[in-house]
Amino acid sequence: MYKSFDLTLFDNESMGLMNIREEDYNAYNRSIDKLRNLFLRKLFSDLGLRNEVGELEASSIKKKWFPHDKNYDVFISHSHKDIELAKKLACWLKNEFNLNAFIDSTVWGYADDLLRQIDDEYCVLNKNSVSKKIYDYDKRNYTTTHVHLILVSALREMIDSCECLIFLNTGNSVKLSNSMHKETDSPWIYDELQSARFIRKRKGKRKIVKTVDRSISIGQENNPTVNYDVDKELLNLKKLNIYMLIKWQQRCSRNKENGIPEHPLDVLYKLDTMI
Repeated sequence: MYKSFDLTLFDNESMGLMNIREEDYNAYNRSIDKLRNLFLRKLFSDLGLRNEVGELEASSIKKKWFPHDKNYDVFISHSHKDIELAKKLACWLKNEFNLNAFIDSTVWGYADDLLRQIDDEYCVLNKNSVSKKIYDYDKRNYTTTHVHLILVSALREMIDSCECLIFLNTGNSVKLSNSMHKETDSPWIYDELQSARFIRKRKGKRKIVKTVDRSISIGQENNPTVNYDVDKELLNLKKLNIYMLIKWQQRCSRNKENGIPEHPLDVLYKLDTMI
């Protein structure tokens, strides 16, 4: 990863200002659905998790359930409540700049399925029962730790491989605490922002590939809320707002009209000097 941005959007702002046509957004969703279905067929045609001696191998599970075989330019970090907004941003990035955005839920999103498969094999106490399954509490804690660690590892590798991270800073993702600290109740957002703060900074090789996107949404209904202080993480991100995005779009359009061969991300990195 080379640069990271804090895109602050308020409740009265939306990607409608970006002039995303409904037919473009629908076409983008169809392309995601097609890729997701191909992945599902591949995944569920071979559900085996054991190696030749019957052990679980984390590297094989990560490669199979959270594949990293595509090239992406931008990692979009977001609240699962903002998935439609994240997809619109990804569609806009593709249409305007031919940039491929990664949103983890739209192709991945199978952490719960993976965990259920492992738990059904290793953690069920009443395997012969026809009623509701009962799981061993300690074993489930153990398997959950491993699955979530595999997922976190896959997400960090994806952040590292993308040139740029954009965090969707909305009322769903970050709130002010009573002590005026900026906090998130999403452990996934917290880890993604921490990764952006600590991960190595380099531009890397640029490749143009077809788009996808993804995001893990783990149900939080009736779960206790845990808040994470993200003040330090957000200070590390360059500030963006919707009007700066429009300025970015306008500058790239002028470059195109004038035959200036400047990569769209390089224009973004210099955005604060243009305003």
